[in-house]
Amino acid sequence: MSYIQKIQQSLTLNQIRRWFIPSRRRLIWRTITIGALVSVFISLVYTWDELPDTRLELTPFYLIVAVGVYIFTYIMHLMGWHALATLTFGKLPLRDNIEAVAASDLVKYLPTVAWYIANRIHFYDQRQIPRKSVIAASLLEMIVLLGSGGIILLGMWTVQTGSLILLFAIPLVGIISIKLGGSKIRYWWNTHIRLYQLSFSRQIFYWVIALWGYGMSWLVGALFLTFVLRTFTFVVSDDYWLLLNIWLIAGLAGTIVSYSIGTVGVAREATLTFLLARYWPLSASIAVAVIVKIILTVGQIGCALFILSGIHIIKKIKKSGVVE
Repeated sequence: MSYIQKIQQSLTLNQIRRWFIPSRRRLIWRTITIGALVSVFISLVYTWDELPDTRLELTPFYLIVAVGVYIFTYIMHLMGWHALATLTFGKLPLRDNIEAVAASDLVKYLPTVAWYIANRIHFYDQRQIPRKSVIAASLLEMIVLLGSGGIILLGMWTVQTGSLILLFAIPLVGIISIKLGGSKIRYWWNTHIRLYQLSFSRQIFYWVIALWGYGMSWLVGALFLTFVLRTFTFVVSDDYWLLLNIWLIAGLAGTIVSYSIGTVGVAREATLTFLLARYWPLSASIAVAVIVKIILTVGQIGCALFILSGIHIIKKIKKSGVVE
């Protein structure tokens, strides 16, 4: 590329940046958000049609409890992200980090996770947080979420098999893998995470909060699945451990797929149906998978809108001078 071409390219990029003034960027993101919500509504209509025609006996009380449990898991994820954001960006108000999650959740159902992260980048850019730091925090979130779920699943399999060989083999394989690939792991961590951390204070405390938030959400999520299943069929207390296995497998599959083609729920829904149908009637299994998808989708968007509306109202009140 010649020197003149480089100047022309630079001028073009500067013109594009000048065109994307804050008001236009806000308008673009609002348009994208509305489009995402419309697509979610259409998806939910088709999802509702997947409910089996077979007459099922419903116990609405357990469905209400399941919704309450989901809201609790949503709060746990908020606390987990606040901890990871603090580890990466330094101290920001809890309200800002909660608002970032709520805003990005509204576009989470668009294809690929790029929109979700781009929305976060847009949000934190207004607070002078570098975009690479936001990407690093999002990578941390992915590692903690998938890692905590995977560790719980492996731990359960180890206990269930009752094999001493497996009990010692898993940690041993992990230690050997870290030893052999330690330099590459450290290099990746330093170049993708640590390099973009803006704060290094009180790391242990925030690591505990992050691991607790995302790790416990898997355990509470299995309780959510238990109550949804109880809405349609009989469940005993001992079934929780089986449902925890199913929830972990389906949840990990759904999360991994979400990072490639978006949180469309297909992988989780299909896996839930297949695994539940091995132990409960097929009609109830399909109904559970459909209702789980609906609650997770509507619940996430509902919680996000509730948070954003609350923050907007508080800002209006403060601006009017009612609250000092």
